[in-house]
Formats: sequence, structure tokens, C-alpha cells
Amino acid sequence: MIHRNRKWKREKIEDRRFRQRVGEALLARRFRQRVGEALLALLLLFAVGEFVCANLFHYTRYMDADIAGEVLFAKMTAKNGLIPPSTWAYSTERRTLYPCRLGAVLYALTGNLNLSMGIACSLSFCFLLLLMGLLYKKAGFSRIELLCALLFTLTLTCNIQGFQTMIALYAGYYLSQMGGLFLTLLLLTGLSGKRREVGEKRRSFGNEVRMAGLILLAVLLGRQGMRAFLMVYLPIAGITFFLWLVKKRERGALQFVTALLLTFLNDLTVKITASNPLSTTRNLRHGPEKLFRVVIPQIGEMMQLPEGRWLWILPCVLGMIGLFFAGADCCRKQEEGDLLAAQVVLCLWASLMGMVFSASFTTMESSSRYFIALPFAIGASCAYLLLRSRKKRESRCMRTLSLVMVLLALATGSRAAWINMDQLLLRDDTGNSWLAKAGKVLEEKGYDHAYSTFYLAGPVSVLTNGRVQVAQLDQFRDMKAMKWLSDASWYPPLTKSEEKTAFLVTEANRKDMELFLQKHPDLLLGVTELDGLRIYECKRNVTRWGE
Repeated sequence: MIHRNRKWKREKIEDRRFRQRVGEALLARRFRQRVGEALLALLLLFAVGEFVCANLFHYTRYMDADIAGEVLFAKMTAKNGLIPPSTWAYSTERRTLYPCRLGAVLYALTGNLNLSMGIACSLSFCFLLLLMGLLYKKAGFSRIELLCALLFTLTLTCNIQGFQTMIALYAGYYLSQMGGLFLTLLLLTGLSGKRREVGEKRRSFGNEVRMAGLILLAVLLGRQGMRAFLMVYLPIAGITFFLWLVKKRERGALQFVTALLLTFLNDLTVKITASNPLSTTRNLRHGPEKLFRVVIPQIGEMMQLPEGRWLWILPCVLGMIGLFFAGADCCRKQEEGDLLAAQVVLCLWASLMGMVFSASFTTMESSSRYFIALPFAIGASCAYLLLRSRKKRESRCMRTLSLVMVLLALATGSRAAWINMDQLLLRDDTGNSWLAKAGKVLEEKGYDHAYSTFYLAGPVSVLTNGRVQVAQLDQFRDMKAMKWLSDASWYPPLTKSEEKTAFLVTEANRKDMELFLQKHPDLLLGVTELDGLRIYECKRNVTRWGE
């Protein structure tokens, strides 16, 4: 009896010690997880803060003619009562959901053009991050998985002009398309096809609100052009059709039919309202050649990996593995929540492939910025690998993969944060550039409008913060306006032809300017030399908008 009691006490003590060790191990694991989450969150905040700081205080760091066109459109919209002027000459898309529309509102309130556009781009970028976080959270990503996805997306490429200016900096050309993709997925996956009882009107009303939001978004994105059709609606329709075929779910049928209707609605809106619809034809014969000679090198150009490439290549490899598992998991029986994460991953990759195939197998002109969805897809795929290991309860694999992923995110994020700080903030010397000096000379001489080529006109205007409006000319020999990101009010007859004006002429265009002045010998007032640039001052405005 005594022996049994001793044995029972010994087992009880060992059981208590075992539970204590398990509890300590769980606490240690939880502590390590919290430390990893805190480090990732701090690095993400630092990276986002760099972009916001660059927008607010270094807006002209990478100023070019295209970015300047967005800024000047905001200026003209604000002057026209926040309505886009009918005199504006668009490039390829109407600006419906672009940051410049918000910039116009802020410019009307602040009167500071560059600051208004910087705030608008920062707010739009933060809204995109919010949509990404909401969708990833809905897909079942944990905090550490969500942070890894966001960090890899923002820091996987160091191509400032090819990626960051597309979604975070200065103009945010693709903020509306990527934001539309995440918002469409967020609303579409919330639709339910189950029959509701009479008393459950609240959920039915939620479906109606989601449908109204999806229709409105499809129309607004369609007004901008074809990019949303290729990057958002066609990929989502294809993936929802694939999932419906594989799963045969009632909700899957509803999502596919809804996505198909949105695709047709968006395409119809493009055909009816697009200002400059793309005229392309099929390129099936030379498509493979264009794919390997043009498109794939441009994808590599967009990624633009810096030194220590293995740090950036490894997440790309993990992302491809995550894509494989996401596709395989969609073909298996899974819970609804697990399927949503795989659906998000597949839609992001389909968005990339939609642009790849359209750029390869049509005569559409290709550009590296068209493949903007790649970092988003890689980030979501890496997070899906972590999610899958956690759901499968592969504890050892989960711990190893989590450690590798966190270390990779910290390493690539830290390196990219330093590169961005160096390029965006520390090396900003645009105030002393020859374009800024040209703008200062125009201000000192009292000019509020001048003329130059497309690549000089807009940047000089923005470097003066809109105080001097430099409009673009197609050629100096005939003084005809270039109708591309320009406004008719900058040229006679909408502006006074009797007022004196100035022309900024580079060495390449000097001969044309001299030939024009030979035909009008009484026009010239004086010439100012400035770092290879000549400023011709003339008695009157001889430019013209029409034929």
C-alpha cells in the first residue's frame, strides 16, 4: 500500500513537472512569436513611413513628364470647380479613381500643389494597404502571415520608378486597379447564395449592398480604360469559373455568375466611355517570340533585384511553391475558409498572367509596369505557405518555415528600407537641378506661363509648385501644341496672345527655334543661357492649340 502511494505521488509530481515544462515551452514559443510580429510590424511601419515622407517632403525627387501630367490635371480640375475640364487632353485613360482626383480636392483647400498630391498619394496608398489587410484577414491569415505578405509586397523589388511610383509614390498610376482587385475580391467573396428565412433580412440587405458596390466599382474602373478589365475582372472571372467547376458549390456558382456579369459590364463601359481606347489586334503567330524576347525581360526589369539577390530570389521560389499548393488545395475537399485564401492567391497570379498574355499575344505595346501584380502575388503565396503549414498542424515544419519566412522578411525589408531611404530621402537634390533653376529664372523674370517640349514642360511646372505653367509643344518650327496631358486653356485663343512669353529650348531643338525666329525677326526680346538650356523671351504668344 505504501509502495503504491509513493508511486502515485511520484507520477503526480512528474505529471506536474511535465505540464510545467509544456507551459513554459508554450510561453516561450508565444513570446518568440510576439517578438517576430513586433519586429515585422515596426519594419512595415518604417517602410510605409518612408513612402509617406517622400510624398510629403520630397515629392519632386523622381519627377518626370508623366507624373507632372497627373499633378497638372489635379491643378486644372481644382480650378474648374473639382470637375475635370473639357479642355483637357487625356493620355490613355480618364482619371476617375486616381489619386489626382483627391489631390484636386486638397489643392482647392490648401493652395499647395505638390503637398496636396503628396497627401493624396499617401492616403490612397494607405487605403490600399487597408484593403489588403482586410482581405488577408478574411482569408484566415494570422498576424505574422499578414505582415509577411505586406512586407514582401512592398520590399521585394527596389524598382522605385517601375513599382513604387505605381502604387505608393508621386502618381500611384495602378492604385485604382490594384485597389479595385482587392475590393472586388473582398465584396465578391462575401456574397452568399444560401436561401434566407423571412426574418433574416439583414444578411440579404448586405448582399444587395455588396452587389451595388461591385457594379459601381466596375463602371468607375471601366471609365478609366482597359487595364481593369485585364487585371481585375477577367482574372477573377476565370478563377471563379475554375473553382466552380472543381467544387460545384452553390456560392461558387453565384460568385462566377456575378464575376462574369461584372466583366461584361466593365468591358461595355470601356467601349462606351473610354477616352482613348486601345486599338490592338491579335499577335498569335509572333506571340511566343514576343513573350520570351520582350515580356519576360520586362518582368525581370520590373523586379530589379539589388545586390545579395539570393535574399530576394528565395521568397520568389517560396512564392512559386505556395502557388502550386494553392492550386492543388483548390482541387481537394476543403473548408470554405481554407478555400478563400487559395482563391486570393490564384486571383493575384491570374491578374499577372492576364497582363502577360495580353502583352504577348496582341499588338499592345508592352511595359514593365504592366506586371505590377507580381510582388503582390509572391507576398500572398509566401503567406499561404505559412497558413497551410499551420492548418495542417505540421508543428516542426511550421516552426522552421515561420523562422525562415520572418528572417527573410526582416532581411529583405531592412535592405529595401535602406535603399529607399538613400534614394528617396538622402539623395534628393532636385532643388539645385537645372530644371529647378530654369523655373526660378522664369519666376524672377515675372513669367507665369512658358512653353517647352513634353519632357521639360511638366517637370518645370511642378518644380515651381504650379506658380509657372510651362506647356508642351509638339515642335518649335510651327509652335503647335502637343495634345497629350495638356489643356487648351494654356494656348491662344483661350490665353492672351498679346502677352509676352518664354520658350525653354534644349540643344536638340535649338535649330527649329532659330528657323522659326528667322521667319519672325521682330518677335525676340532676349536670350538667357542656363546649363545647356536657352530661355527665349518673346514679345507675344505665337503658340496654337488647333490645326
